[in-house]
Formats: sequence, structure tokens, C-alpha cells
Amino acid sequence: MPSTFFGLNIATSGMNTYNAGLNTTAHNISNRNTKGYTRQTVEQQAKNPLSLGTSYGMLGTGVTATDIVSSRDVYYDYKYRKSNSVYSKYDTLNHYLENIQNYLYSKDSESGGITNALDEFFKTISQQTTDASDTTMRRQVSGAADTLMSFVRETANNLQTAQKEINTQIKSNIDKINTYAKQIAALNKQINTLEVNGGTANDLRDQRAKAVDELSALVDVEVVTDSPKDGNGVEEFLVFIGDGVLVDTYMTNQLKIEASTTKANQTDNEGLYNIKWSNGQDFNIRSGILGGELQALLELRDGNNAENFAATLTGYDAGGNGTAGTIKLKASQGDSTCSANAWDLSKLNIPESDGKLRIYNYEFRYDSFEVSVCADGSYEYTFTLKDSIKNGEQKHLDVAMAKGETTSTVGDSVDFRGIPYYMSQLNEFVRTFSANFNQVQNAGYDLYQEKGCDLFVAAPLANGGQFDMTEFLYNKTDGCYYLNGVAQKGLSGADVVYTFSSKAEKGKSLSYYNMTALSVQVSDEILNDGKKLAFSTEANAGVASRGNLTKMSALREDNSMFKQGIPSNFLAVMTATVGVDGAKIDDCAANSKNILDAVENRRLSKSGVDEDEEGKNMIEYQNLLKYQYQVISIMNEVLDKLINGTGV
Repeated sequence: MPSTFFGLNIATSGMNTYNAGLNTTAHNISNRNTKGYTRQTVEQQAKNPLSLGTSYGMLGTGVTATDIVSSRDVYYDYKYRKSNSVYSKYDTLNHYLENIQNYLYSKDSESGGITNALDEFFKTISQQTTDASDTTMRRQVSGAADTLMSFVRETANNLQTAQKEINTQIKSNIDKINTYAKQIAALNKQINTLEVNGGTANDLRDQRAKAVDELSALVDVEVVTDSPKDGNGVEEFLVFIGDGVLVDTYMTNQLKIEASTTKANQTDNEGLYNIKWSNGQDFNIRSGILGGELQALLELRDGNNAENFAATLTGYDAGGNGTAGTIKLKASQGDSTCSANAWDLSKLNIPESDGKLRIYNYEFRYDSFEVSVCADGSYEYTFTLKDSIKNGEQKHLDVAMAKGETTSTVGDSVDFRGIPYYMSQLNEFVRTFSANFNQVQNAGYDLYQEKGCDLFVAAPLANGGQFDMTEFLYNKTDGCYYLNGVAQKGLSGADVVYTFSSKAEKGKSLSYYNMTALSVQVSDEILNDGKKLAFSTEANAGVASRGNLTKMSALREDNSMFKQGIPSNFLAVMTATVGVDGAKIDDCAANSKNILDAVENRRLSKSGVDEDEEGKNMIEYQNLLKYQYQVISIMNEVLDKLINGTGV
């Protein structure tokens, strides 16, 4: 049997429930523009009825609010984070590729650039045909040559600066990832503390979801939650990035960066960052599922178009007793396990020293290397290691050779055309072009009736001195090598044509491997004295014949110099490549942004706050509360009459 005040209790239950609904509506409206906030609603149900023991059944007892739930959709959260990771990756690639394109590409005939400088260089040479002995015009040739190589160096320096900036940005990303990890772990603890006695900490869950959303821009994330099966205990919340766990509920596995003591490419900056887990395990920076801005930065910094050095292990000397070990490799064009830059010195892009050979999952750090080029086209490398080879490493090398797994690599294969790729392209251009031009220059005579000296040289080393370059070229027509302009005929098989060491020393000639886009320059000797240009085919006192000048001019149309054809074609292909890559990435960025916006709109349609809808709810709750007040007022009048009016 209900009490006398039963009706008041029913009205009170309605007041409490609809008051909670009105407050929740106010909370939604106040957070209309709060990023990451998810609309909340009050769930309600009828209270348990009261049995009267009569024929007309059970009497209702009012309404109760059972929960305040968040309108979050796990599926759209997943889609948003995946789309956000993809968009951030392409947007980052697009930004830096635009910069690379600006470095390499001249947009019009008036602006400076390597291509325009090359055209101007050959133009000044062709103008010499009127009077090859004119010293003023000779100065113009050396000046144009200096301008050409200045543009090359400027471009290479810009690329190297961009690599340094990207490396710094990688560190910044790692710091942000660690910060988000700590934030998510802290929120997990707060959420579980509040929810252990029931209820849902919706606002804290929104903050956690927002942190995961922002983390997904840096790296692709996978979130796994596991609620306690019996309802007791706390929820497990795990965040995976790459192929490791970043957050395990309350614990974080932080990332740390270490400046590398070795280099993967010849023109890399010193101290590029490696990434490791704080527990000491390796972090796979080449993982295809890494995603986000971090993957884009790593590809831009290290991308070599999958053209890292690869050659075949042929033997080793363990060394010992203070003697460093050596490892011997061989590369030839017909060996599919060897890369092109292992049998083409113009493409060779490995560090002179402080590099690492990787053989069968073992790494060997080397101090220098020597290359011998044989008449059969094979290249034999001897790497001098930093230390002797230990017993365990010897066994490892023996096993590798026994199994036939003898491919040795330097650096990772990164299938993206990033800064190392374009640096190697510039290196190939200056080496090949300089070697061909210098060979013609060396074959002629200057106005002092002397053999021509090199026009294009590598910058002097720290210990000073101007170096001579060793012209080593293969002539397709003759089918033989030319060493300093002399045909190396009569050689066969493994006869050594040419040998050079990676470490340049004062007083010794340099290989064109030692010339890079960063170090190439015009000889000071010729730059200061145009008479040193060897335009004559023979020594001729006072009068310069123009035979050698004609050969120099003909290099402009020499389609055998590069695989791409004439010199300007090489530059055109290089700039076209970055242009095509940039356009493709730009399209991918635009498409991924459209997908991200579409997913976000769908997510907001379910979880976002609509002020019109909330306004409607506010009026409804207002009316419902008014009716509860009216019920209480009427019940009050009835009870007043019953108690005070009848004296019962």
C-alpha cells in the first residue's frame, strides 16, 4: 500500500530525471565549440512498479535516469584516425617536395638555376669561336663555369639544410608522441578511478579520444580496449604504433632518439637520429604501417629510391693483434644481387668512412675502402673495418658464405625519392659532366703552350692544396676504359684498370667519387687566369687554334654522356621526376583531405552538438519540469485539504 505522499515521490522522480536532462543539455550547448567533445544524452526508464495486491495490477512509481551516455561511434573514430594518419603523411610529403622542387627547378628562362646556368656556360663557349685568344671572353667562360657549379652547390646545400630541418622535426615528433603517451596513460588512470564504482567519465573519455586523434596525425595508431569480463576491475586500454605498444593502460613505452655515429649516404648530415624504444628494443623506422607525419619525415630524410649500395661478399681477413679486419666485396653489372651504384663510380653514394656494412643481419663498421675496377667491368671493394673481426662474427660470415647469402649492403633500401636520392642525382651529374669536360680540357693546350689542367675540381680538403681529378671513363664506341684520356686497350678479364681509395690525401689525385655536389668548384688556377683554358689542340705560341674548343662545345649535344642523353636532358629528367612526384603527392593529399573531411562530417553527424536540436530538447525538458511542478502543486492542494481541511 503506497504512502500518503506517494504522488509527491513520483513527481520528485520526474523532477530529478528531467532536471538531469536539462543540465546535460546545458552542458552540450556550452561545449558546442569544444574540440573533441561528444554530445551526451540522459537515458531513462520507468522505476520498478509497486504491487498493490489488487485486481487492477501494479502501480507505477515514476521515472529514473539510468545513465548519461556519450554519442561516440567507435567505427568512425577508427576511420577518422586512419584517414588522419594518411592525410598527415601526404600533407607533410607535399610540403617538403614543393621545397625540393623549388630548389631544383627554374620556372622560367630569366630565373637562375642549374639548367639555365648550363645553357649559359655552353653559350659562352660557343662565343669563343670568334676569337679563342680573347682573354676577356675566356674570363666569361670560367665565370660561367663558376656560376654553374655555384648553383649546383647552392642546390645541394639547400637539400642538406632541408635534411637537417627534417631531422629536427623528427625529434619534435618523437617528443610529441611521448607527451601524448603520458597524457593518455594519466587519463586512463583518472577514468578507471572514477568508473570503478559505476558510471562513465564521459568528459575524460573525450579528452582521451582527442589525444589519440592528435596522435594519429603523427603516426598510425591502433587502439585496443578490454573491459573486465565479470564487471569487476578496470578497463585495459592499449595504444599500438608501428609494431610495438606505446601505451599499456597506466604504463608507457617511451621512444628515445640517438644521434647516429655513422652515415648511410655520402652526403648525409652528421648525427641523423635513430629511434629506439625506451626498453632498449629497436624501433622499426622502415615499417610500412608506421604512417602519419613521422613516416613522411623519415622517407624524405632517408629516401633513396631503393637504390642503396649492394655487393657480393667474396672474402674477409679477420685481422687481430691491433690490426683491423677487412671485408672484400665484388659487384658487376650482370649480378642481380648488386646495385647499379656498386658498379658505377658516378653513382657511388656510400660514406668515405664511418659507414656500416650489413651482412646477413650483422653490422660491421668500416673506416675506409678501396675500389679496383677490372677490365671485365667488375668492381672489387676492400673495406677496412674499425676493428678486427671477432670469432662470433667470423662464424657468422662463414655461415653466410656457406648458405650463399652473401649480399652486403650499406644503408637501408627506402622506396621513396627523398633528399638522398636527389643528392645522388646531383653527384652523378657533376661527376660525369666534370670528368667528360676535364678530359677534353686535359687533351688541349692553353695560351701558355701547356697541357690543360682540370677546370672542375673538388674543393680542397681541410689540410689544404688543390687536387687533380683522375678522369676514368668508359667509351661505348671503343668498348674500353679511358684513364686520363688514354685508352686502356689490350686488357682482359680481371686485369685491374683503375684503383682508388675513399680517403683523399694531400698530394694524391682524387677519384671523381670524392667530388660531390657539395664540394665541386672551378679550379682557382683557371678562375684567376682565363689563359689556362685549353682551347687549342696543339701547342702554338701566340695563336690559339680552336680545335679543342670545338670539342668542348660538342659536349653540349653529347648523347652518350648520360643514360638520359645530353647533359641538359639529365637535368630535365631530374626536375621532371620531382615535378611528377610532387603532382602525385599533391593529388594524394587533396584526395585524403576530402576523405578525412567526409569521415569527420559523418562522425560529427552522430557525435557532434547541434544547437537547434539541443534547443528543442531544452524546451521539452522545460515543459516536462513544468508539468512535474503542476503535479506537486495539485498534490499539495489535495494533501492540504485532506490533512488540514478534514482534520484527518
